[in-house]
Amino acid sequence: MRIAAATAARVRDAADSLGYRPNAVALALRSNSTQTIAMISDLIATNEYSGQMVAGALETAHAQAKLLIVAETHGDPDIENAIVQDLLDRRVDGFIYATEVTRITKLPELLTGHHTVMLNCIDEDNQTPSVVPDERAAGVLALAALGTDTKD
Repeated sequence: MRIAAATAARVRDAADSLGYRPNAVALALRSNSTQTIAMISDLIATNEYSGQMVAGALETAHAQAKLLIVAETHGDPDIENAIVQDLLDRRVDGFIYATEVTRITKLPELLTGHHTVMLNCIDEDNQTPSVVPDERAAGVLALAALGTDTKD
């Protein structure tokens, strides 16, 4: 259907003046994308250092016009499964699975087959992309800052 440019401009102006916003649920149904990412963690929202992971994820999501949902499980597998199922029901586009302490862990089975990246942890099956700190490089940099020889 062709709409005259002047008519389209009047419609946009009217929508702007009325504060019209597209229905996110309808857009998600049409595009098969909710523009939403879920960050599931054990305890990262309560720790200052770990909170920086949340802040970085929020900043990046905002820059990409995506909504970030942050959920904390307190390390309880029953709570974790309920949260994951709830987020799957909401059709989030992807998951960040994060832990407070860098460690090897098991990804919840419910996340199998969904876009997931692990943050500050590694999947025990080594099947999921992970982002972890490089403690060895940090140690080398710390010694270099002290003027210590960093040869192996």
